[in-house]
Amino acid sequence: MISQIRQVRREQHITQETLAVRAGTKKSNISRLESQLNALKLDNDEEYSRITSSVDLEEVKRIAIQELGMQQPRSEQIYYISSGVADKAEIITPEHQKNGLQKVFSAIGEYLR
Repeated sequence: MISQIRQVRREQHITQETLAVRAGTKKSNISRLESQLNALKLDNDEEYSRITSSVDLEEVKRIAIQELGMQQPRSEQIYYISSGVADKAEIITPEHQKNGLQKVFSAIGEYLR
């Protein structure tokens, strides 16, 4: 979210000071959040480089095919999906799962009545 706010702020040529006033906070808070974002992005890029350089994808493919018996998908098995929305991840806590299951079972119960 911070990334999106910063992107919109820059696209609309809004300073950190102006955003802070509009958001009812201090410029130092906006600056701190954007600095944290930059640091996290840098850490993420470094970790990504470390991981990709340490993984031999050809070895992974060899093990998958020769040792695990996996196969490349045939063209008719490949489907491309475009959702039209940005990727998102949602963390589901056990409480959310419980509530979700309750909703499912309630819906099933209502259907069966």
